[in-house]
Amino acid sequence: MTTAVYKTKEAAAALNVSPTTIKRWASHFQDRFRKDHWGHYYFSEPDLQELAYIQKELDRGASLNRIELNNRGVNREEASPAPAPTIVSEEVLEAAGSGLSELLMTTTVQLNGRLDAMEHKLAEKAGTVVSVQLLQHRKELDELRSSLHQLSQYVEAIDKSLSHLQKLAEPAPVAAAYAGPPRTEKRKTLLASLLHL
Repeated sequence: MTTAVYKTKEAAAALNVSPTTIKRWASHFQDRFRKDHWGHYYFSEPDLQELAYIQKELDRGASLNRIELNNRGVNREEASPAPAPTIVSEEVLEAAGSGLSELLMTTTVQLNGRLDAMEHKLAEKAGTVVSVQLLQHRKELDELRSSLHQLSQYVEAIDKSLSHLQKLAEPAPVAAAYAGPPRTEKRKTLLASLLHL
Protein backbone atom coordinates (compact mmCIF):
# COMPACT_ATOMS: atom_id res chain seq x y z
CA MET A 1 0.00 0.00 0.00
CA THR A 2 1.54 3.28 -1.11
CA THR A 3 0.67 6.51 0.57
CA ALA A 4 0.59 9.83 -1.19
CA VAL A 5 3.46 12.21 -0.60
CA TYR A 6 2.81 15.94 -0.66
CA LYS A 7 5.35 18.69 -1.13
CA THR A 8 5.07 21.87 0.93
CA LYS A 9 3.32 23.72 -1.88
CA GLU A 10 0.76 20.92 -2.35
CA ALA A 11 0.08 20.70 1.39
CA ALA A 12 -0.41 24.47 1.49
CA ALA A 13 -2.90 24.28 -1.39
CA ALA A 14 -4.79 21.46 0.34
CA LEU A 15 -5.15 23.51 3.53
CA ASN A 16 -5.63 26.84 1.73
CA VAL A 17 -2.64 28.51 3.41
CA SER A 18 0.71 29.77 2.14
CA PRO A 19 3.75 27.49 1.80
CA THR A 20 5.54 29.75 4.29
CA THR A 21 2.86 28.99 6.87
CA ILE A 22 3.29 25.22 6.34
CA LYS A 23 7.07 25.59 6.73
CA ARG A 24 6.62 27.61 9.94
CA TRP A 25 4.28 24.97 11.44
CA ALA A 26 6.58 22.10 10.38
CA SER A 27 9.68 23.79 11.77
CA HIS A 28 7.88 24.46 15.07
CA PHE A 29 7.08 20.73 15.38
CA GLN A 30 10.44 19.49 14.03
CA ASP A 31 10.17 16.01 15.50
CA ARG A 32 6.80 15.40 13.81
CA PHE A 33 7.51 16.26 10.18
CA ARG A 34 10.17 14.82 7.87
CA LYS A 35 12.56 16.38 5.35
CA ASP A 36 14.18 14.85 2.29
CA HIS A 37 17.94 14.82 1.81
CA TRP A 38 17.79 18.36 0.30
CA GLY A 39 16.14 19.73 3.43
CA HIS A 40 12.64 20.09 1.91
CA TYR A 41 9.60 19.02 3.90
CA TYR A 42 7.36 16.28 2.52
CA PHE A 43 4.06 15.22 4.06
CA SER A 44 1.98 12.03 4.17
CA GLU A 45 -1.80 11.80 4.69
CA PRO A 46 -1.44 11.59 8.51
CA ASP A 47 0.87 14.61 8.36
CA LEU A 48 -1.82 16.54 6.49
CA GLN A 49 -4.30 15.58 9.20
CA GLU A 50 -1.95 16.95 11.86
CA LEU A 51 -1.44 20.16 9.86
CA ALA A 52 -5.22 20.50 9.56
CA TYR A 53 -5.47 20.04 13.34
CA ILE A 54 -2.86 22.79 13.86
CA GLN A 55 -4.84 25.07 11.54
CA LYS A 56 -8.11 24.34 13.39
CA GLU A 57 -6.52 25.07 16.78
CA LEU A 58 -5.02 28.32 15.54
CA ASP A 59 -8.40 29.34 14.12
CA ARG A 60 -9.88 28.75 17.59
CA GLY A 61 -7.33 31.24 18.98
CA ALA A 62 -4.70 28.93 20.44
CA SER A 63 -1.07 29.96 20.12
CA LEU A 64 1.34 27.70 18.27
CA ASN A 65 3.30 27.11 21.48
CA ARG A 66 0.24 25.69 23.26
CA ILE A 67 -0.77 23.20 20.59
CA GLU A 68 0.14 19.61 21.53
CA LEU A 69 0.30 16.94 18.86
CA ASN A 70 1.37 14.12 21.20
CA ASN A 71 -2.17 13.35 22.40
CA ARG A 72 -3.65 13.23 18.92
CA GLY A 73 -5.27 10.02 17.67
CA VAL A 74 -3.09 9.85 14.53
CA ASN A 75 -1.14 6.61 14.53
CA ARG A 76 2.16 7.15 12.72
CA GLU A 77 3.05 3.48 12.86
CA GLU A 78 0.05 2.56 10.71
CA ALA A 79 1.08 4.99 8.05
CA SER A 80 4.15 3.66 6.34
CA PRO A 81 6.75 6.36 5.99
CA ALA A 82 7.11 7.48 2.42
CA PRO A 83 10.56 7.29 0.96
CA ALA A 84 12.24 10.58 0.27
CA PRO A 85 11.71 11.56 -3.36
CA THR A 86 14.74 11.32 -5.61
CA ILE A 87 15.41 13.05 -8.89
CA VAL A 88 17.24 10.24 -10.69
CA SER A 89 17.07 6.59 -9.74
CA GLU A 90 20.23 4.60 -9.10
CA GLU A 91 19.51 2.31 -12.08
CA VAL A 92 19.50 5.27 -14.45
CA LEU A 93 22.80 6.46 -13.02
CA GLU A 94 24.39 3.03 -13.43
CA ALA A 95 23.06 2.75 -17.00
CA ALA A 96 24.45 6.14 -17.89
CA GLY A 97 27.79 5.11 -16.34
CA SER A 98 30.72 6.17 -18.45
CA GLY A 99 28.63 8.37 -20.75
CA LEU A 100 27.68 10.51 -17.81
CA SER A 101 31.26 10.74 -16.58
CA GLU A 102 32.43 11.77 -20.08
CA LEU A 103 29.71 14.39 -20.20
CA LEU A 104 30.75 15.66 -16.78
CA MET A 105 34.41 15.82 -17.85
CA THR A 106 33.55 17.70 -21.04
CA THR A 107 31.36 20.12 -19.13
CA THR A 108 34.06 20.62 -16.52
CA VAL A 109 36.67 21.36 -19.20
CA GLN A 110 34.31 23.84 -20.87
CA LEU A 111 33.54 25.56 -17.58
CA ASN A 112 37.24 25.77 -16.71
CA GLY A 113 37.94 27.32 -20.11
CA ARG A 114 35.19 29.88 -19.63
CA LEU A 115 36.45 30.62 -16.13
CA ASP A 116 40.01 31.15 -17.43
CA ALA A 117 38.70 33.49 -20.15
CA MET A 118 36.72 35.47 -17.59
CA GLU A 119 39.77 35.75 -15.31
CA HIS A 120 41.87 36.96 -18.27
CA LYS A 121 39.25 39.60 -19.18
CA LEU A 122 39.07 40.67 -15.54
CA ALA A 123 42.85 41.06 -15.36
CA GLU A 124 42.80 43.14 -18.58
CA LYS A 125 40.04 45.34 -17.18
CA ALA A 126 41.94 45.80 -13.93
CA GLY A 127 45.08 46.77 -15.90
CA THR A 128 43.07 49.25 -17.96
CA VAL A 129 41.54 50.80 -14.86
CA VAL A 130 44.97 51.18 -13.23
CA SER A 131 46.38 52.75 -16.41
CA VAL A 132 43.54 55.24 -16.59
CA GLN A 133 44.01 56.12 -12.93
CA LEU A 134 47.77 56.64 -13.45
CA LEU A 135 47.14 58.92 -16.43
CA GLN A 136 44.64 60.92 -14.40
CA HIS A 137 47.15 61.28 -11.54
CA ARG A 138 49.87 62.40 -13.96
CA LYS A 139 47.55 65.01 -15.44
CA GLU A 140 46.71 66.31 -11.97
CA LEU A 141 50.42 66.45 -11.04
CA ASP A 142 51.22 68.39 -14.24
CA GLU A 143 48.45 70.86 -13.44
CA LEU A 144 49.85 71.29 -9.92
CA ARG A 145 53.38 71.88 -11.30
CA SER A 146 52.04 74.49 -13.72
CA SER A 147 50.14 76.26 -10.94
CA LEU A 148 53.20 76.17 -8.70
CA HIS A 149 55.37 77.66 -11.47
CA GLN A 150 52.84 80.47 -12.03
CA LEU A 151 52.73 81.19 -8.29
CA SER A 152 56.53 81.28 -8.17
CA GLN A 153 56.64 83.83 -11.02
CA TYR A 154 53.95 85.91 -9.35
CA VAL A 155 55.86 85.95 -6.04
CA GLU A 156 59.07 87.01 -7.84
CA ALA A 157 57.23 89.88 -9.58
CA ILE A 158 55.79 91.05 -6.28
CA ASP A 159 59.23 90.81 -4.67
CA LYS A 160 60.77 93.00 -7.41
CA SER A 161 57.99 95.58 -7.12
CA LEU A 162 58.40 95.68 -3.36
CA SER A 163 62.16 96.17 -3.52
CA HIS A 164 61.68 98.95 -6.11
CA LEU A 165 59.19 100.70 -3.85
CA GLN A 166 61.52 100.40 -0.88
CA LYS A 167 64.33 102.07 -2.86
CA LEU A 168 62.04 104.95 -3.77
CA ALA A 169 60.94 105.44 -0.17
CA GLU A 170 64.48 105.63 1.27
CA PRO A 171 65.96 109.16 1.68
CA ALA A 172 68.96 109.84 -0.45
CA PRO A 173 72.15 109.53 1.63
CA VAL A 174 73.80 112.38 -0.27
CA ALA A 175 71.00 114.82 0.47
CA ALA A 176 71.42 114.50 4.25
CA ALA A 177 75.14 115.26 4.16
CA TYR A 178 74.83 118.19 1.79
CA ALA A 179 74.46 121.51 3.60
CA GLY A 180 74.46 123.80 0.66
CA PRO A 181 77.04 125.51 -1.49
CA PRO A 182 80.50 125.91 0.03
CA ARG A 183 80.96 129.17 1.93
CA THR A 184 83.44 131.54 0.80
CA GLU A 185 85.27 133.35 3.50
CA LYS A 186 84.73 136.98 3.55
CA ARG A 187 87.41 139.27 4.30
CA LYS A 188 87.25 140.79 7.60
CA THR A 189 87.22 144.38 7.75
CA LEU A 190 89.48 146.22 10.01
CA LEU A 191 86.72 147.23 12.27
CA ALA A 192 85.31 143.67 12.53
CA SER A 193 88.63 142.27 13.32
CA LEU A 194 89.20 144.87 16.02
CA LEU A 195 85.86 144.11 17.62
CA HIS A 196 86.36 140.40 17.72
CA LEU A 197 89.35 140.66 19.59
